[in-house]
Amino acid sequence: MRHARSLLFGVGLSLCILGGAVEAGAQPGGSATAPAGDVMTAEAKARFKEGLDLYKAHKNVEARAKYLQALALSQAAAVYLNLAVVEYDLMLYPDALRHAKAYVLHPKAEPAKVDKLKKEMIPDLESKTAHLSVEGQPGQPVFVDGEKVGVAPIADQVHVAPGEHTVACGSITKTVVVKAGDTTTVIVVINTPPTPSASTSPPPSATPAASTAPPPSASTAPVPSASATVEPPKEGHRSTVGWVVPISLVALGAGGIVGGVVFNSAANGKHDDGIKARGGQNCTGNTSPGCQQAAQDASDEQSDKNLSTAMFITGGAFVVGGVVAFLLWPKDTATPQSSYLVPSVGKSGVGLIYGTSF
Repeated sequence: MRHARSLLFGVGLSLCILGGAVEAGAQPGGSATAPAGDVMTAEAKARFKEGLDLYKAHKNVEARAKYLQALALSQAAAVYLNLAVVEYDLMLYPDALRHAKAYVLHPKAEPAKVDKLKKEMIPDLESKTAHLSVEGQPGQPVFVDGEKVGVAPIADQVHVAPGEHTVACGSITKTVVVKAGDTTTVIVVINTPPTPSASTSPPPSATPAASTAPPPSASTAPVPSASATVEPPKEGHRSTVGWVVPISLVALGAGGIVGGVVFNSAANGKHDDGIKARGGQNCTGNTSPGCQQAAQDASDEQSDKNLSTAMFITGGAFVVGGVVAFLLWPKDTATPQSSYLVPSVGKSGVGLIYGTSF
């Protein structure tokens, strides 16, 4: 392919590059400031001249082989430049980019050609090439697709063709897939835990220091004792009031029921007295003493029945209240105090007297 000549450099400039390379190779010896390996030997000149002729004959593969032979004998600037051009034509973009950058950094590179490479050829090659930034174990050789590319740490990027590649360093191997124009970081380092140091983790000793391993104390490891023993929760008990109130209510209820029976019996007695007082008379409209006594007995009978009914109802309510109070009265765990509840019956009514002692 000849597109590197026409697209990047132009026909005139490309021939100028190649011609300049021949002239550079034809210079005998070299300047006193030329670095070691920059001076072409006679054999290097011959290989370079053969490569140039093959390139002009459009035999790029053979030309590249001759240039590589010349490069092995001499690292002259012209060799790097011509290799970059022929490798671009062969679409060996990673190699072309590497040799183009080597020419730019070469102390003998011509400024005009360096400027041309930086503006046109290198940006185009970088867009066609994938780039690997390899982080490996220092001192270990780094291999990409089985080819050694240097020893870690590698400062420069490794240029590869887009696609899948294998990166190895030491015992670590990783496979990555890269795209043209992208830079991918590949870490091939064994992650080992940091070695403990005296400042962060002192070595174990027979007798641990108090500052690093304090012995158990009462604040950190209490020893069970009689005073510290956790007792099971005490079962709740019924307080005195819890007993007195239900019993008193039941007692009052029972008294009410007894009173109801008494008044009911009295009412029955008044009924009998009224019958006797009438003596078989018809007391309707009759104001005789017997009928008047019978009327009084009937009134007393009704009053006693009313009282009997009221006391039956009240007594029953007290009994039910006492039973409910006994069942629902809360229990507590506090020490009960001495207290009492006494029924009180007086002229003004019936009540309860509650007291306690300390």
